[in-house]
This record gives sequence, structure tokens and C-alpha cells, in this order.
Amino acid sequence: MRCLYPSFTLFLLVSACGGGGDGDDAVAPDRFAVAKRLESRLAEQDVTAPSSLPANGRAFYSGFMRAGLPTGAGGSRVEYLGDLDMDVNFGASRDEIAGTATGFQTGAGDRLTGKLTLSGGDLFRDTDPDENYTFTGDVDGTLSRGAKNYRIDAEIEGEFKGPDQTGVSGLLFGDVRGPAGLDVFDGSFAAVRQEE
Repeated sequence: MRCLYPSFTLFLLVSACGGGGDGDDAVAPDRFAVAKRLESRLAEQDVTAPSSLPANGRAFYSGFMRAGLPTGAGGSRVEYLGDLDMDVNFGASRDEIAGTATGFQTGAGDRLTGKLTLSGGDLFRDTDPDENYTFTGDVDGTLSRGAKNYRIDAEIEGEFKGPDQTGVSGLLFGDVRGPAGLDVFDGSFAAVRQEE
């Protein structure tokens, strides 16, 4: 079992325990509050210099992915929050980043089934972090709300945070094909590194 870095343990423990609600629907608002606090904490951390990233070894991150999808009436945007697990292989020559995002739901507890897969992630060790993100990756999959399917074709752009790559955060954006046809969407993600 992995243990989270101490400075972020409280955030994810509250999320996992659900804040003591009486049912599943009561848990969802707490997850959004936890995600917001995590994003705020990571925003206070310095961006890890890309040139200082390890040349070997792996890192595992757990956190959240947000997505504003057109699942509302008339294709209106609804914000969903899912659980993100990310695996970074610093020693790989390509496709260094992989992962999954599952358990998407709204603050009211409305759920989407299915998962998104993160693959083809690339690190950019020679980039200027003031101008560009440190890594990218493809995000694909199908999320469903009852009989309605939403096919996601997107990507992330992100950066490592802290001197020891304590966290990751960034943007999610791309296309979604649903019952009303093709549309665009965006979101974000934030996660903390785990110790093995």
C-alpha cells in the first residue's frame, strides 16, 4: 500500500472518507471541496524545473480530474469530478506518462460510468516552464449517463510541482461526441505523489 506525502494526506483522506455524509449523494460536495483545496495548495508550490526531473525511476500520483461536459439540458455544460491515478516513468524514452480517471460525478452526486485513459504522455525536459507546460498526454474513453454515451478525445498539458515533484497539475481540453453531436470541453487536474 502506498502512503501519501504528509502535507497532502488530509486532503485525500477526507475525500476517501466522504466527510461523514449519510449517503453517496452527500459525499460528492465534499469531493469538490477537497479538490479545490488540493488545487489551491499545488498552486502555491513552485513549478519543478524540467531540467531537474529524474532520469530514471517511477512516480505515482493520485488526485482529481475535472471536466465540464455537455450533458445538461440542450447540451449545457455540467461540471464533473473524477478520481485520477497517474504513473510517470522518468526512465522511459517515450510515453512516459499513463493513467486513468474514473468515478466522475457532479456535486449533486449524478454519476457517469466508464473511464478515461491517459496514454502517450511525453516529458519536455528542455522547455521553459514560464512559457510552456512540462508534459502532455492523450486522454480518451467513453463516459455514459444512462443510455447516453459521451466519447472523449482530449489531451492534458501539465507541470510538476515542488522540488521533489510532490504534485502535478494542469489543463484538460478536447472534443466530446455525445447525443447532440460533436462539441468541445475543458477541465483541469491535480494530484499528489505517493510513496510506495
